[in-house]
Amino acid sequence: MFTDHRNLIYIFAPGTEIKKHVRGKLLRWSLKLIEFKYEIEHIPGDENVWTDMFSRWAGQNPAVARTTSMKRWETEKQPQLRPLAAIEWPAIEDVIAAQSGKVAPTSHNLDGRGVYVDSYHRPWVPDTAGDLLQRLMVIAHCGSQGHRGVNAMVNELEGYFDISNVHIKARAFCASCLL
Repeated sequence: MFTDHRNLIYIFAPGTEIKKHVRGKLLRWSLKLIEFKYEIEHIPGDENVWTDMFSRWAGQNPAVARTTSMKRWETEKQPQLRPLAAIEWPAIEDVIAAQSGKVAPTSHNLDGRGVYVDSYHRPWVPDTAGDLLQRLMVIAHCGSQGHRGVNAMVNELEGYFDISNVHIKARAFCASCLL
């Protein structure tokens, strides 16, 4: 290792002129460096032109303008260790309550439980069922695999529910996620 930094030589031979707390730090550094094969050769700074050329002149590209955007939401702190543990998962009764008083699409039929389902027997979730939609989005997004993307959410939701414009709703939900 060729260097113009004489201090590297003192890592393995700290003299008494070096303070005690600095000697401890040098010892820790030397223990890390001892794993490698190398020789330290000091080249005075005036003669060490190659190092200067590579380290000081290289990579001086013109500055590039960068912009960043941040989203900020003010939320209340959750005192719980697992805040999702308190979520009440939707039951079929929740779907029935969300459907009550709504006009189902003509392609949907009422099944034996009193739920409007499509031809694949998936329960219909009305657009106005905001709380139910929110809970379903949380389940699809924050599953056991962590914060899932839009496509994974859509696949999960389309497998169990008939939600109109599910792609748009899942994309909006993911865009508002803080993680």
